[in-house]
Amino acid sequence: MPTKEGLSVQAQITLLYHVKPQAAREVYVNLGTNYEQVIFQSNFLATAREVSSRYFAKELYAIKLEKVEKVIMEELIEHIASKGFVLDAVLLKDIILPPAMSQAIQDKVNAEQSARQMEFVINKQKKEA
Repeated sequence: MPTKEGLSVQAQITLLYHVKPQAAREVYVNLGTNYEQVIFQSNFLATAREVSSRYFAKELYAIKLEKVEKVIMEELIEHIASKGFVLDAVLLKDIILPPAMSQAIQDKVNAEQSARQMEFVINKQKKEA
């Protein structure tokens, strides 16, 4: 999926849905047995890409997972509700960042920890003095 800054991230996304019982015959007649490919794969992939491109990679990675799930779900509902389907959940399981981005995040965390440790040492020395 593309991100706001133009990176590509991989994601594991689970889509839970079911056919409305009263629409089962219509779904089968109009879409056939491969309704999953016709309706879900095309709409789902397009929606996931479009939504992910609104966020930075670091937001997708940790900060806004629930919000991204909610937005994907809302937009998918708009596309598929009229076709006889009910969307139960969108679950964003894993976001896999490019290796350089993962390393940059780890470096930042390490730098923040070092800074906190240094502040602690300085405060301790001030108190002892």
